[in-house]
Amino acid sequence: MLDLIIAGAASGLLFGSFFITFTCLLIFFLYKDGNPVIKKMLESSTPTKFVMSIVIFSNPTFAALGIVFAYIFLLFEEMNSLGILFVPNIFYTIFVTILAIPILLLSVKVVRSKYWLILSCFFVYSILFGILIPLLII
Repeated sequence: MLDLIIAGAASGLLFGSFFITFTCLLIFFLYKDGNPVIKKMLESSTPTKFVMSIVIFSNPTFAALGIVFAYIFLLFEEMNSLGILFVPNIFYTIFVTILAIPILLLSVKVVRSKYWLILSCFFVYSILFGILIPLLII
């Protein structure tokens, strides 16, 4: 049981680090491109306050999300699991990926110019939560 919590929290904290990096890069590129929303947001407050709020919010949130995904994997592990290549349970990986598709589509629609950063974050999410958690638990 403790291995579930540790695997989920470790995967969540690792994704939190990637999320912080992708978010800061996205804000930088949008500011550089002259996005009016980002410029207005950074004029009203300092970049440090904004980035620190992302750091404070994302690390505990994604650690808790990782623990939830670890427990969800436990439910999927009891079902018939089909392992393909290095993916221990393909049904769990597909489930985790499908959960993120609406957020991916909304983010790509909102940020049209730098969609490659959002796609990169989506792939890291799918790999860390969909593949790494099962590999750490098994």
